Amino acid sequence: MSKFSIVVDPQNLKYGRFMVADRFFEPGEVILRDSPIVYGPWNSASCLTCLSKLETTDLHFKCEHCGFGFCSRECFVTSDWHPRECGFLKELSGQGQLKLKAVALQYQLVSLLRLILELMHNLATGSLNAQCLTWKCLIRMFQGMEPKLSNDQNLYHLLCIRKTNAKAIRGLGQNCEGFAIYPNFSLINHRCENFNTSIEISPSDFALTLRARTKIEKGNEITTTYLSHGDPTDEGQPSRRLKIWRSWRFICRCSLCENPFKSGVTCPKCNNSNNQRRQQQKQGLVSHAFPVDPCVPGSPWVCEGCGHVQSEADVVALIQDFEISGDRVEDFANFFHPDHFLRKTL
Repeated sequence: MSKFSIVVDPQNLKYGRFMVADRFFEPGEVILRDSPIVYGPWNSASCLTCLSKLETTDLHFKCEHCGFGFCSRECFVTSDWHPRECGFLKELSGQGQLKLKAVALQYQLVSLLRLILELMHNLATGSLNAQCLTWKCLIRMFQGMEPKLSNDQNLYHLLCIRKTNAKAIRGLGQNCEGFAIYPNFSLINHRCENFNTSIEISPSDFALTLRARTKIEKGNEITTTYLSHGDPTDEGQPSRRLKIWRSWRFICRCSLCENPFKSGVTCPKCNNSNNQRRQQQKQGLVSHAFPVDPCVPGSPWVCEGCGHVQSEADVVALIQDFEISGDRVEDFANFFHPDHFLRKTL
């Protein structure tokens, strides 16, 4: 019996494809195991096999042909990818026409090269996964043309495909930093809170295991969180919205993102000093300003008490001042709404 299906809601086509459970899952039960289509370094020099960061030139092994680094000779010898990519990487390292001198850019393009090589292999062998969104995007992008990295437009499109479909890989080994693209996991939608799965990634082959985090009823959507650094609820609006937009180019409208109380600050017009805020808080008279729509970029902020309107930029500047000012703990508590994310850290 199938564990999940990929579906589209005909009443909400903008939502796109998503994954639903084909049966009931208990917490901790495995939903899927996914092997990466490709994996590679993110934006820094890393071992092409295990993705350990290469901090200094004297601590890793270099391929004598292309000059790209590995953390050890063992990683070099056991690499499945390198025999296929070495000749192309020689071009990227400055021996050929591209002559890319920026080391970080050279390693960043490794993943793009692997995407092209794997696509061509899948097409040649007839083993293309028709469900995989990454392959559909690549095929639509090239449309019969020969995939090349020497074309600036190709590079830009490939970077966008990688950015929106990749899963960050960090902390699996010593200084491990990279990414992987998974054929099934990349179809799962994001929630900032109340997502119902957890992820385990193998440090040996970067295979991903998705487990139920809560009970999942048959027919319910299977969700995850894309925000891998810390607890997503520890970051408020608009910073969390901006992070999601910059990384994945969508506006999240989950229950957390739409909750204005997670973002509220005291109105600077009603409460123009710390002393006044403390006094009003004791009397239960503090008025807070909230975004009219937390999910809309640039949404104005309006005071619930006096109706004073502020721009989002002004509120962001106020929050940044408080984050770096070193004011007393009680001043933070007086400034932010009781449900604001920064109040959780006090």
